Amino acid sequence: MSQHQSIIPLWQQIGEIFKYGFNRVPLFVALWSSLLLSIASVVDFLPLKMIFILIAVFYPVKYGYICMAETADGKLTPPDLYQQKITLGYEPLFKHLVVLVVFMAMIRSLEEISPTFGFIFLYAGFLLLPASIMLIGVSYQFLAMFDVKLIKKLVITLKESYFILYLLWIIWYQSKVFIFSHLILDQAFYFVFIYGFLDSFFTIILFYMMGYLMYQDHQALGHTPHYDQTFIAKKEGKSLISGISPLFDQFIAENNQVAALAELKTVAKLKPDDVQIQKQLQSMLKSSNDSKTLAHQSEKILHQQLAAKNYKDAVDSYLIILKNNPEKPPLIHNERDYLPFAQVLKANNEAKAVVKLLKIFQANFPRSNEKPAFFLFVATVLSEDLNREDKAINLLQGVIKAYPNHPLILKIINYKNQLEKINKPYQ
Repeated sequence: MSQHQSIIPLWQQIGEIFKYGFNRVPLFVALWSSLLLSIASVVDFLPLKMIFILIAVFYPVKYGYICMAETADGKLTPPDLYQQKITLGYEPLFKHLVVLVVFMAMIRSLEEISPTFGFIFLYAGFLLLPASIMLIGVSYQFLAMFDVKLIKKLVITLKESYFILYLLWIIWYQSKVFIFSHLILDQAFYFVFIYGFLDSFFTIILFYMMGYLMYQDHQALGHTPHYDQTFIAKKEGKSLISGISPLFDQFIAENNQVAALAELKTVAKLKPDDVQIQKQLQSMLKSSNDSKTLAHQSEKILHQQLAAKNYKDAVDSYLIILKNNPEKPPLIHNERDYLPFAQVLKANNEAKAVVKLLKIFQANFPRSNEKPAFFLFVATVLSEDLNREDKAINLLQGVIKAYPNHPLILKIINYKNQLEKINKPYQ
C-alpha cells in the first residue's frame, strides 16, 4: 500500500494527536460545552435544562465530525468555528444518534437475557462502533453505516492503528462511567464541569484520530484528500519549492508557521537520515519557544554533522545542547573530531566551551594519539583567550611526560617554555 509520503502511522503519533485537543478552537469547544453542562446542573426550569444539556452533549460531537472530515481530507490543523460549519450539515449528527440508540438498545435487550451477553456485546460493539461513525462522517462512495462488509474492510485496512483507537475508545468509555458514578451524582457545579470538559475533550480527540486513520490509509480506502498537496502537485506537474513536501510549501506560502513546523516534524521522522531536512527542522525550532525540543533535535543531528565533517553546523548544534543542559555536554565519539571542532569553537569566541570539550576528551580518550595536538591547541586557548597560562603549562607538562617521542613534542616544549616566561612575572 502506497501512502502519502509524509504520513506517519497513528501509533507513532499518539503524543502529537493528544496535543490537537489543546489547540485554541478544540479547547474552546470543550470549555464551552462543559460550562453549559455545569449551568444545566443548577437550572431548575426543565425545558431550559434540557436545551443546555443537548447543546453541551452534541456541540463537541458536531465539531468532532467537522474535525474528522477535514482531517480525513488531509487538513491536520483544527478547523475554525465558522457559522456555516456549525449550523449546517446535521445529517451525520442524526445518523450518529441513530447508531448510538440502536447500539444501546441492543445492549439493554441482551442484558435482560443475560448480563454476560450484554457485557460481551458492549465490548464487541465498541470494536465496530468507531468504524460505523467513520462511515457516517466521511463518504468513500458508500453511506451504509451498518454494512458489516464495509466495516470489516475498514478495520482490516487500518490494522493495528484501528486497534489502538479501539483501546482508547474503551478507556474513554470506562473513564466516563467511573467519573459519572463517582462525581456527577454529587451534582456539584465544578464536578459537572470536570466531567463535561473531559468528555468533550476526548470526544474531539477520538474524532480527530478517526479522521487521521482515514487520511493515513486514504489510498487503500480509495479516497483522494482535498488537501493532499502531493496529489495536487503531481496532477498539475508542479515541483517542490523547499524539497520537503508540497504541504509544507503550502503552509509556508500561507505564512502558517505552526502548521509548517508540524508538517516538517512529520517529514523529519520519516526521513531521519536526510541531513538537510533535519537541519531545516532545527532552524524552524530556533524561532519557537520550545528549547527542549530544539536541544533534542540538535542532539539528534550533531553526529550526522560530525560524520559529514560539517564542523560549523556541528558547533551550532553543540552550543544549543550545552545551553539547554550546561552540566551534561554531549559526547563526541570520534577522537579525531575534537581538534577541528575546538578550532571552530575558538573562532566563535567560545573559549569556555573548548575547556568543557577538554574535560570530555580526558574522560573518554585518556591514551589517544590525538591528545598531544588537541592539548596543544587547548593550551593556546587557555593562554590567549582566558589568560590562564598556569593551567596551559600544567596541561602541556602532562603531555610531555606521557608522549616524549611524539612528532609534536618539540613544538609543545617550545610553547610551554614561552608560557613559562609569560607567567614568570606573576609567580
